[in-house]
Amino acid sequence: MRRVILATFALLPCFAQQPTAGDAGVIAGTVSGEDGSAVVGAYVTLHLSVVPGQAVRQGFQTQWGVYSGSGGSFRFTGLRNGTYRLCVQAPSTAWLDPCEWGLAIPSLALTDAGRSQTIAISLRKGAEVPIRIDDPGQLVLQNEGRIAGAVLLVGVRTPSSTFRPAVLTSQEGTGRTLKVVIPFDKLVHLTVASSFLKLADSTGTPLSGPGRTIPLSVPAGQAAATVRLSVTGAK
Repeated sequence: MRRVILATFALLPCFAQQPTAGDAGVIAGTVSGEDGSAVVGAYVTLHLSVVPGQAVRQGFQTQWGVYSGSGGSFRFTGLRNGTYRLCVQAPSTAWLDPCEWGLAIPSLALTDAGRSQTIAISLRKGAEVPIRIDDPGQLVLQNEGRIAGAVLLVGVRTPSSTFRPAVLTSQEGTGRTLKVVIPFDKLVHLTVASSFLKLADSTGTPLSGPGRTIPLSVPAGQAAATVRLSVTGAK
């Protein structure tokens, strides 16, 4: 009798881990650029739409994330019925996340009649805006990470209120070059902030205020001009 009881309990965890019929949905697809090239290594997030006013119990999952693999492929499994939207971040590339920039957001639904869905996501290409920060006195290099507030924050805020910091592309003793990616034909404001450093624009005009902004706009089909800033001293 004792052996029978032990064998019965040993099977219980296996049954508990099996997905239920309501959680067997699949969403798969590919990520590519608008030029048709596969986007490998993009972070694809899946978001389940929650009906306003509907209570969500603790532990109820509404968001998932995976990285696109070979050919830009991705796959989500174990999903319940509902409407889903997909967002895609491709850092260090010129591809725009549609969810961050107010573009057409890919979405689809899982139902009893369609428990498996596929989607091909095409990302729009943005303008890569170079930002050159000249630092002849090496104030950033010598103080960043050593003195409180000696940080130079540069980036853009998207329509979804997400702040996207500029990506460092090169650095040497007398300055650094960064870049931000923005949609073409759209006015975006570049934020430059530091509580320790004094900065000036390309004309030598000091940038005042705790969070200075510089308007950016790149016409379609044109290359973005370099935004030039300089570190002129410490406060």
